[in-house]
Amino acid sequence: MDGLSELLINILIIVSSILVYFHFSSDEKYARLRFAVLATMTILLCMSFPFSFIAGYKYDLRTIPLVIGILYGGWQTSALVCLVMFLYRFYLGGPGFLLTVYSFPAVILLAFVFKGHFNQGGRLLKIMLASGFAFLWAFICSMISFFGSNPLPFTLENTLFYAGFCLLHVLAMWIAIFLIESLDEVRTMRQEMQRAETLNALSELAASVAHEIRNPMTVVRGFMQLLNERHKDETERKYLKMMIGELDHAESIINNFLSLSKPQTEIMEHIDAAEQITHVVSVISSYATLNGVEIKLSMDDAPLSIKANQAKLGQVLLNLIKNGIEAMPDGGTIEIIGSVQDSHVWIEVVDQGIGMTEKELSRLGSPFYSTKKQGTGIGLLTSYRIIHMMKGNIQVYSEKGKGTQFIVQLPLFSRQAQKESAAHC
Repeated sequence: MDGLSELLINILIIVSSILVYFHFSSDEKYARLRFAVLATMTILLCMSFPFSFIAGYKYDLRTIPLVIGILYGGWQTSALVCLVMFLYRFYLGGPGFLLTVYSFPAVILLAFVFKGHFNQGGRLLKIMLASGFAFLWAFICSMISFFGSNPLPFTLENTLFYAGFCLLHVLAMWIAIFLIESLDEVRTMRQEMQRAETLNALSELAASVAHEIRNPMTVVRGFMQLLNERHKDETERKYLKMMIGELDHAESIINNFLSLSKPQTEIMEHIDAAEQITHVVSVISSYATLNGVEIKLSMDDAPLSIKANQAKLGQVLLNLIKNGIEAMPDGGTIEIIGSVQDSHVWIEVVDQGIGMTEKELSRLGSPFYSTKKQGTGIGLLTSYRIIHMMKGNIQVYSEKGKGTQFIVQLPLFSRQAQKESAAHC
């Protein structure tokens, strides 16, 4: 059939570009540039191999990489793919350029509007949104073909073709998004496995070494306190206090290491997350004020009921809020939001700090990695482990120079679950 080979070439180009991108996904340094180049090249190649099933009418699947480039890419990448698509179509010439001008703006505008919802949504929402944009463009294109300045006759053959044309774009987008999300899940699982292996090695190291270090440190600290009490010289007392303080700091690091090696046997109980959030905010408010940071608290009216270990959840929240405060050396505002979404309790910690790059974001939660000068990364690593133990998840969104958003997601403890828990008791 005429045009079938070019159609298959278009599909092959799109699938190949996705596979190439994820093949080099371990190299985070040039991830954004690689994505922009591949999205742009995919659009150009699709437009270079148009398919034709109706005499005088040529089409391609450029909509697929265009929408993917807008939804998954940054604002610069989104603008680049749109500009390249319009410029190359103008270069090719012919009446098809006007069709491009008339049909694409609405789709591009909607893709930009729903970009944020797309990035925060699950796989199903992403497939539905992206497929909807592909269908919208195909439908607009079909209407222009039937009602434009040079309309096609309403024959059964033409009608079936454009119905198939719309279905083709939906199916192609569905396949592309499904492939991207599946490969991204595989990449995430691989990273989690590597992190788990590192964590297990770290736990063994912590268990075998930490106790041996703590014992002599405790003795040294005791003698220093004794000397501090006996010395009357203020200068010497000052130096001794500094030494004791540094020993305490070293001991806190060792305690964090030990928390990784200890088996998680904490009691899980039904608690109100809102009460715990309020308690943590009251504890850390003085530290925030001292650093010129204002904490704004926003809670849903719905109960934020979860099953968790109260002390451990407090440790996670304290760590996230403290990190947010320290990320704003010139002061600012931290917003803490508690809400119920999709059968989960969401606890959001949003700061206006220095933010992180994509590379820094990808390494977050790794042992020994921290964006702070004197940080060890163990606090955040412990937080990840605690939330995973509670069958929850932590998502992070950040932009350099604008701030960071941590979202702690924990399963909502429903009334039915409460009744079942009470029955078991």
